[in-house]
Amino acid sequence: MGHIHAGTPGSPNVIPSEVLIKGTARSFSPDVRALLERRLAEVAAGIAQASGCTAVSKYHRRYPALINAPEQTKLAVEAAAMTVGLENVEANTAPLAGAEDFAFMLEKKPGAYIMIGNGGTGEGGCQNVHSPLYDFSDEIITTGAAYWMNIVQLELGDAAV
Repeated sequence: MGHIHAGTPGSPNVIPSEVLIKGTARSFSPDVRALLERRLAEVAAGIAQASGCTAVSKYHRRYPALINAPEQTKLAVEAAAMTVGLENVEANTAPLAGAEDFAFMLEKKPGAYIMIGNGGTGEGGCQNVHSPLYDFSDEIITTGAAYWMNIVQLELGDAAV
């Protein structure tokens, strides 16, 4: 839950008649996503009922789980290894619960979302891309371009030359 609003600051001793709670629910599969939607409504209704109140739940399906396709992931790992050496590639990272637009594309076509490693050395270390402290490292541009050239080479072979 990232947002709770109830009452007014000028009346801290008055129990509010309404409370608004907002947040995000993230999962790694469509089945768990459906379970979250159902259970959040059930839990809210149960808590409200136990307090003699009612609850209205609105669940907006936004970003789906981002699920890389195995074949495209293998290709991405191979291209990354060609670019920076296999010893510098983390091929089996733990899933992340971020929300990413690319997930919508992966629902339509197989692909792979990769992270190129753009940070961690500057002041404050590696900052999340949505942080006001984030600073894109221009030094990674040539590595990124080389990665994409390797993807093309792997996909097209001699036709890429």
